[in-house]
Amino acid sequence: MTHPSPCQSRWAEPCARSAHPPPDVPFCRAGKWTVGLPPRPPATKKTAGQGRCESAGPSVRPTPSLLPSLQRSQGGCIVRLVRGTKRKRRDGVWEVRVYLGRDPVTGTPKQLSRTVHGGAREADDVLRDLIATHGGTSSDGLGATFGQLLDRWLDECERLDRSPTTLRTYRAQIDLTIRPALGKVKLNKLSARQLDELYGDMKEKGKSAKTIRNHHAIISSALHQAVRWGWVRDNVAERARPPRLRQNGVSAPSVDEVRAVVMAAEDRDPRLAPLLMLAALTGMRRGELCALRWSDVDLEKGVLSVSRSV
Repeated sequence: MTHPSPCQSRWAEPCARSAHPPPDVPFCRAGKWTVGLPPRPPATKKTAGQGRCESAGPSVRPTPSLLPSLQRSQGGCIVRLVRGTKRKRRDGVWEVRVYLGRDPVTGTPKQLSRTVHGGAREADDVLRDLIATHGGTSSDGLGATFGQLLDRWLDECERLDRSPTTLRTYRAQIDLTIRPALGKVKLNKLSARQLDELYGDMKEKGKSAKTIRNHHAIISSALHQAVRWGWVRDNVAERARPPRLRQNGVSAPSVDEVRAVVMAAEDRDPRLAPLLMLAALTGMRRGELCALRWSDVDLEKGVLSVSRSV
């Protein structure tokens, strides 16, 4: 099963001498269209020492922008991967297309096309810009929204064993504020201006600068993960401007005030008084206090180990 080679652009990617297309390239094998890396066919006397060309195309029906061109050579064949192609529709009108990879949800191949009015050189310029803009990111995040990224980022936080309290805080801030405002925005459309508008809305609703910066930290961390995965080229949160924190003096309670609180707790619930006393003496957080075990206590050495939180 073969297909005609598409009209090639001089901006096509370099050749690679291979008998198989690499991953994320549509191909046809045994009359069935699919995307990925096909298995290497067994060598025969007829094909031993020679490359074997597989026709390529999308998962439904072939489209010129998704077909690698196949060019014969003396040692077999050269598979030229064409992420961008152009096609002349009529005099002065060209169609350029860029293969973008697979949709992160459905897994189907996706492409981007533009109509260019002008000559072949103008079409090449437009195609070059499309490849430069859309051809360098991973296809895993193709078409993903910011909400989908947040879901994957939370999964990654769980994999890294973030504390349950931290994860609950992340989810609450995402579900109550970030997702309603930005969840449906495409990753490649998210801008620093949209983040600044979110921070401005939060400030108008009476949110403190610390609360806004906590939300900004979540957004920035998720986008940094997207950069690491190749979903986006840069972290737009680095260009956003959350409000600055003002250094306010902290007034610590006096010894008499702490003693009064502990005594009141002992009258209400004797189990609560030691917990408050330990918090006052060590500065431990609530999650760390609740996660203490007897194995963390060394009575002989007088040492308390803080190694977990809930």
